[in-house]
Amino acid sequence: LSPPTFSCVGQRCEAVDRTLITSIETGPTCKEGRWIESGATCTPTCKEGFTASAPALSCELGVFSPSIYECTPTVCEPPDGSAIGNVAASGPCAQAGVIQSGEQCVAQCAPDHTPSSATLSCTRGVLSPPTFTCDALPCTVGSVWSSATEHPCVQGSVIASGGICTPDCNSGYGASVSQLHCVNGVLSPTDFTCNPLPCDAPGAVANVADGGACAEGAVLEHRTSCTTQCMAGYYASSPVLDCRLGELNPPTFTCIGNRCEAPDKTLITKLASGPSCQEGARLDSGSRCTPNCQDGYAAKPGHLDCHLGVLTPSTYSCEPLSCVAPIINLIPYVSPLGACSEGNSFANGEPCTTQCALGYEPSVSALTCNLGVMSPATFSCLPSACTAPEKTAVLNNGKGPTCMEGWKVQSGDTCTPNCDEGYTPTVDQLQCHLGVLTPSLYGCEPSSCLAPLDVVDAIEGAACAEGTYIKHGSLCTPMCRAGYVPSVGSLTCSFGVFKENFTCALLWAGEVEKGLCGGHEPLLADFGADLSLGGCQESCFAEGGCNAFCYGDGRCLTYSRCDSIEATASNGKDQTNYTCFKHPSAAACTAPVSMPQARSTGACCQGSSIDIGHRCSVLCEEGYYPELTDLRCHRGELEAEDAVCLPKHCLAPVRIHHSKVGSQCEEGSVIPSGGTCTPQCAEGYAPNVQSLSCHLGNMTPGTFTCRPVGTSLLTTETRLETPLPPNMHPKLIPSAGAWRGTTAHYRFEANQGEAHLYRYFWRGQQVEQTVYDFSAVGGIVWISHQPDNWAEAGSSSYNSMIDDFIEIVKKFLPASVMISVGHEPDIHCDICVGDADSSESSDSTTGEAPYGTIAEYQAMWRKFQNRFEAAGVTNVIWVMDYAGKKSVQTFREIVIPLWPGDGKIDWCFFNLFQLGGPMDTSRGNFSWQIMRTYKNFLTESGPGHNFTAVPWGLGAWSTTDQESHCDRMTYLRTAMKDLTSGQYDRLRAMVYFDSKSGIVTEELRPTYQEYLNLPQFAMNDWTLPPLRLCPPPANISNVASLGPCQEGYEIESGGVCTPQCGDGYETITERLDCVDGQLNPPTFTCIKKWAMVGSGLCSSGYLGIDKEIAEVVDCQHACENSAECTHFCYAPDNPPCYMYSSCKGFRDATNSGKDRSYYNCFQKPSSLMELEALV
Repeated sequence: LSPPTFSCVGQRCEAVDRTLITSIETGPTCKEGRWIESGATCTPTCKEGFTASAPALSCELGVFSPSIYECTPTVCEPPDGSAIGNVAASGPCAQAGVIQSGEQCVAQCAPDHTPSSATLSCTRGVLSPPTFTCDALPCTVGSVWSSATEHPCVQGSVIASGGICTPDCNSGYGASVSQLHCVNGVLSPTDFTCNPLPCDAPGAVANVADGGACAEGAVLEHRTSCTTQCMAGYYASSPVLDCRLGELNPPTFTCIGNRCEAPDKTLITKLASGPSCQEGARLDSGSRCTPNCQDGYAAKPGHLDCHLGVLTPSTYSCEPLSCVAPIINLIPYVSPLGACSEGNSFANGEPCTTQCALGYEPSVSALTCNLGVMSPATFSCLPSACTAPEKTAVLNNGKGPTCMEGWKVQSGDTCTPNCDEGYTPTVDQLQCHLGVLTPSLYGCEPSSCLAPLDVVDAIEGAACAEGTYIKHGSLCTPMCRAGYVPSVGSLTCSFGVFKENFTCALLWAGEVEKGLCGGHEPLLADFGADLSLGGCQESCFAEGGCNAFCYGDGRCLTYSRCDSIEATASNGKDQTNYTCFKHPSAAACTAPVSMPQARSTGACCQGSSIDIGHRCSVLCEEGYYPELTDLRCHRGELEAEDAVCLPKHCLAPVRIHHSKVGSQCEEGSVIPSGGTCTPQCAEGYAPNVQSLSCHLGNMTPGTFTCRPVGTSLLTTETRLETPLPPNMHPKLIPSAGAWRGTTAHYRFEANQGEAHLYRYFWRGQQVEQTVYDFSAVGGIVWISHQPDNWAEAGSSSYNSMIDDFIEIVKKFLPASVMISVGHEPDIHCDICVGDADSSESSDSTTGEAPYGTIAEYQAMWRKFQNRFEAAGVTNVIWVMDYAGKKSVQTFREIVIPLWPGDGKIDWCFFNLFQLGGPMDTSRGNFSWQIMRTYKNFLTESGPGHNFTAVPWGLGAWSTTDQESHCDRMTYLRTAMKDLTSGQYDRLRAMVYFDSKSGIVTEELRPTYQEYLNLPQFAMNDWTLPPLRLCPPPANISNVASLGPCQEGYEIESGGVCTPQCGDGYETITERLDCVDGQLNPPTFTCIKKWAMVGSGLCSSGYLGIDKEIAEVVDCQHACENSAECTHFCYAPDNPPCYMYSSCKGFRDATNSGKDRSYYNCFQKPSSLMELEALV
């Protein structure tokens, strides 16, 4: 058998079915599992809080005993009475034994004790609470004490036995006892009272009296007061403190130091208004009194301290403020030792002696301390002026200062040596730099004499056999040309002047000469060495056939005319008249007939016969100029009969955009006839022609343009480096040569190359745009203003006029502008009018009222200059403009006093005009006029009127149409000769008066053109900066087929576009100006004409238009309101039409009219025939 045997074991028991037991724990009903072996036991399982009815079930052969169990709630054991203490003798719970779940333990204590919890509940074996205590009996506070709170004890209404009751009284009250004790339900003491609290005296009060803060003591009863008390020197902030319910009112006080009274004002001088202390009349202890002194004064001491009612010190004084030296960092070139030689601090009234670095001098010698402020506040260090050499160091100087500029010469300026008349300095000038003259000294040597010039019939250029310059003390042997003899054998040079003059007289058959004049000397009519004989000359010329006259004793001027003309066989001369004679050998000259290239109609402007003493003004064919401009007639012969006419040269073109800086021709600025000009353009540009040819003064082609390489239109805006335009030169002084000036608009409008300077006369009118345009391209504008009442112009009533002037000048920025106020004052002042020299001006005031006194003129200048300076005008160049043609005496009496002052004027101009023929020396001879005027300004210059310190110019000069063309040409040619001679190099500008009688006629223009081409002018012609092109207006209906502008499609800045419309259309816009690439106005409109004759319907000056045109809206609406109206009139020079509010009325085409107050509507004529009838 396998297994071989078996055994019989007791049958197992299966755990009780769960469903039969309530409140069972999860899992099997037996802790040991589902199957219990026979002989083993099953430990029942219940939920927590429940207990099995049997502790175990025994399994015996498959049967439990007992067979089942129940889970019942667990019972509670009563609390441990021994642990609680003082429980009842029967135990802690009223019921004996355990307490069933759901029942209560009624707690019980020994007598005089009470349980902390009356009951303890049993729930499934747990008591709640788990235990209790037996406490002695508490005390119940049931009564309310007076002035106590609602709960008299802080701890509440019930006080545990052994606890305390802390009395709780109302605010301001205190309990009679601090606490009550509870013992087994009884308080001890059994009661308390709430009494009003006392007050403690304030504590921690500084400076309180030794007896304490309150005189009544440290504690104050309710409804009593504290009398405060402080140490000596202090007072209480509150004299009394009231005690109410334990609180003082106010709660405390402070002990304040006694206050101080401000010092007595009557004892202190230089006080400012108000109390003597800035803080007030009374000061708190511990504070300071800030003294209250007047401006410029400081208190000594600086403050007073108040302590316990006592000021220390008791008062103060107001002393003048001291000053400190200016800050050296703010003064350039100040001395390294400091600004003041005395130091840095100065008492009132003490001076500060200013000091500068070596080579500089202070603008003021001293500053004075005045009440804390230096007067003046500071100074500047200016370059030191130089002191002119001592007179004792310069021999032969007896004319005052050794420098013509004065005893002081500013740094950077020059000292012009000042020698006695007849002496010449060894150096031309001494340069001043930072107080040092270089060279430091000069000498004065006796002047040499210049060989006489312009001696008629002397050998030209060799009037002295010894040479051009004759030393002092040496002799000049006069030299006359053949047929003439000098009046003296020799001339002695004495201190730069020949003791006598000589003349070259025509030999009159020896001794017969005097016989002709009754013992007096004869002279030819063209004798001109002695100007005092001019009257005789003039009288002789007036007699036609006269070619010589007698004179003697210098008294010819007393005779006004020749009594008669007599043959040479006669004689006669007395003191009441003189007689003119015909010289046996004197004869008129015949004009050259074989001069090469002379004008075929005659070589002399004066004709074929030239009177003795007169000149032939040479005329050449077109394209030629005379080698000698004037030939004098002597004894029937013309000077230099071999003179020729030479081909005119050409000037290089100027003002070529994008040309090379410098000459526009590779060959130079002057091209000889037959030569060529090779154009030169800037880099990146090429000329449109390879060369220009010069032929007899004319270039072919006349000019050239520089275009960008590889392009057809000039579109660049690049500005190349160009010569400085005239109006940007410092002080408007040309670098070399002179400015070419004019007074005529068309001179620069027609040809931009003619003028560098334009003189404009302003009397308050609006300045024309062309003047601004001239400045915009680089030209200098000189504005002359001529007030005819100097006193008024110097007063405040003229302010608005000056302010208008200021605004005009500012508009020219950044260009500088020349300004003159009251030109030619030397013929307009009260002592000038009627002066014999005044008639020598184009602006003569003969017979007119004067403009004012010299003093009023000076005041007017100051007024203008001060107002310009106050307005911040920075581009004004001040110009003085004289008539200038004065005798030395008149020059000193009038011209010099009119000078506004050195440093006030930047340019000095004077004026010359041809007012007579060439033989009228003072009025028609340019050489004599400029020599006298130039000499006056040169020799009369001195301190206070240093004319030589500024550049000069001819402010207005011209020929006159009152003289013949030949005389005008002679005057102009003489001027050109003198202006290029080098004698007048101080003249840096010449303004031709191309106005009034000086207007340049077409006949005179060739000669005038030669003047314009003088080299000193041509060297200053400048190239215009490149300008932007303006595109022509676009999108214009009914424009001409050739384009909108007559000038084409390239309009340069400064140019104009002249609008052009298609057939049958017109425009009211006359021109569009091109300004820096923009047209103004930008466009125009082409409007339909009134059948070409529409204007016939309107008054003169008005045009007619269709009512559909929209530019004149008001007119359009007015016309539209009339059904029959199809057209209306308007003024193109007075647009827009809105000046007129309505159509006055409708008129038919046969009626016309238009005035300034209304316009009329018209019905358009229906037929051409009707139009023709209207026209």
